[in-house]
Amino acid sequence: MLDRHDRSWTQNAADHRGSYLPHYPNIRAGMVWTIEQGRNDLAYRYLGAIRGLWMPFGLTIQELPLVEQVLALPAPSDRTVLLRALKNSADCLQHSGQLQASEACLHEILALCRDLGDGERAAWAKLSLAGIKREAGLGEQALKVEEQVLQDFATQGENHLQGRMHRMLRARTRLGLALSLLELGRSEQALEFARRAEDGYRKAGNKVFELESRLTIGHLQLELHQRAEGQATLLACLNEAVEAGLRGVAEDIFR
Repeated sequence: MLDRHDRSWTQNAADHRGSYLPHYPNIRAGMVWTIEQGRNDLAYRYLGAIRGLWMPFGLTIQELPLVEQVLALPAPSDRTVLLRALKNSADCLQHSGQLQASEACLHEILALCRDLGDGERAAWAKLSLAGIKREAGLGEQALKVEEQVLQDFATQGENHLQGRMHRMLRARTRLGLALSLLELGRSEQALEFARRAEDGYRKAGNKVFELESRLTIGHLQLELHQRAEGQATLLACLNEAVEAGLRGVAEDIFR
């Protein structure tokens, strides 16, 4: 099921994550079994594939012990599997406030990306590092990283960015820029990037981050004293998140 969910990101534009929630206890039991049995290759595969469920369903922090248990096992033989598992680990550590541990994990990811020639995941790692800088109050440094990633896209040209994952990566860059600009008090410019991020995620069929982008739009509307618009945007996001069972997105409204 997890592999099928992962493949769906490149094969179609529908976000089916909500359909996996009723099966999550069974999915989790399978992951726990791989850890208990010391099946390190399979455990790392689980860790890399399950990341698309934890954040939307509000499970990231409570499942952090599973991350630590997998990472205590020997590294898998397949370095691509290791790379995907480390990506989830970095996200979980950052979400739980362990910024130094997340940063160390992201630098390990960048080293693997250089060895594997994986420019796409390297860009994701750079954007995550920018997020850590932003959380540490270093908005200007975060902004420079995100602007450089966006410039790299422009240099590569539109033809290089036709796939669904590339479209989501570009949308994530714009959402990061919006958050950094908000941190720096440049709210009008931030709102423009947030709207473009929302449009990008919608076209890519990523409902979770389309909602996250709209949350940012709502907060920016409040920041710009557009109170009625901001309240309407946030309320609509809350209703959609609750209806879809996306507890993690609903919680982000109140952060």
